[in-house]
Amino acid sequence: MPDELTPNTPEQLAEALRQAVADEHVVELGGAFSKRHAGGDIQDPDVKISTGQLSGILAYEPKDLTISVGAGMPFAELAQTLADNNQILPLDPPYGDQATVGGVIAVNASGPRRRRYGTARDMVIGMSFATVDGGIVDSGGMVVKNVTGLDMAKLMIGSYGTLAAMTKVNFKVFPRPPATATFVLHAPSIEVAVELRTRILKSQLQPIALDLLNRGGARAIGLHEDSNFLMLAEAAGTEQALARFRGVYEGFAAAGGAEIHSLDSAQAELTWESVRGFRTSLRTDDSALVRVSTAPSNLLSLVQKLDSELPFVARAAEGVLYLGCPNAGCAAQVRRDLQTAGFVAVIEEAPVGKRDKLEMWDSSGNQFEVFKRLKHTLDPSNVLNPGRLFNLL
Repeated sequence: MPDELTPNTPEQLAEALRQAVADEHVVELGGAFSKRHAGGDIQDPDVKISTGQLSGILAYEPKDLTISVGAGMPFAELAQTLADNNQILPLDPPYGDQATVGGVIAVNASGPRRRRYGTARDMVIGMSFATVDGGIVDSGGMVVKNVTGLDMAKLMIGSYGTLAAMTKVNFKVFPRPPATATFVLHAPSIEVAVELRTRILKSQLQPIALDLLNRGGARAIGLHEDSNFLMLAEAAGTEQALARFRGVYEGFAAAGGAEIHSLDSAQAELTWESVRGFRTSLRTDDSALVRVSTAPSNLLSLVQKLDSELPFVARAAEGVLYLGCPNAGCAAQVRRDLQTAGFVAVIEEAPVGKRDKLEMWDSSGNQFEVFKRLKHTLDPSNVLNPGRLFNLL
């Protein structure tokens, strides 16, 4: 078993990283380690370092719509703090009830409301991180328009803890909408569903979330509707605005040959929570998750190429689709087939201990070469989470 360290300060964390390099120790770096199924395996780490003690609110003025927190702060605790001030950080990450803030940012996790608010790259305005040479780097600040050093912070987003260890993260936050409404649109075919998506996106009444599920995806999150495809749309605004949404979307459904109904607030909350937890609802000892990215205009052709028996949830306006596979072999074949067809596909999650020989990413493109150069610059000894991102390293 590897030694376990939980530094209490950023300086202690930086020193632990410096010592690991000096001792030639492989480091498993994380917060709550809630996403071990994501990314690749770390082979035989010598030391496990958690940022979980680097928690708490470091700076917060609600009227400024910015907050700075320790990277080890539980994401759920951050969400509750903002809710108490009628504000939100709408990342909607999977594992949000278990993960730390740093963990969410490290895997660039996001959810349904990226339609309106974007992803971590749109919400992170600054960051501090500890490096393997024992230093601490400050990047960005607490002002939304402050871009000084922001590119360094962006390097940490989605890096899976392979480049440095986050110690604090600064966010811009948002007022909580006065009210929301969730509409379920039932489509008999993918063609009808995509046409509904197009009508919605061309209208003046834009949803804050727009997700597409096939029958398997709907059942995986507990919606046992007898429809081939479901579109979930979340609208936000005043009660008067939500009434307008309802009327317009009902018109779209009628014109497109679809059905529509609304969820009450309790049903809506449970449904979106289930959508965020789609991957966990599918997990078995053998299952895997493939993430596919394409231009939104290619969503129809993407779905037409998928095995209809495999459940999926798609961010319908962004062209990002999450596909559940019963095993790693299925996921590997799906990834290869979709890559050959011109889509960007990665195996985002697979069983722990079964990923060392699994090609989870495309390592032939420029992205891989850029990552190797960054890794060599920031972690030349390859001690931080080796294998978690681009597991050929």
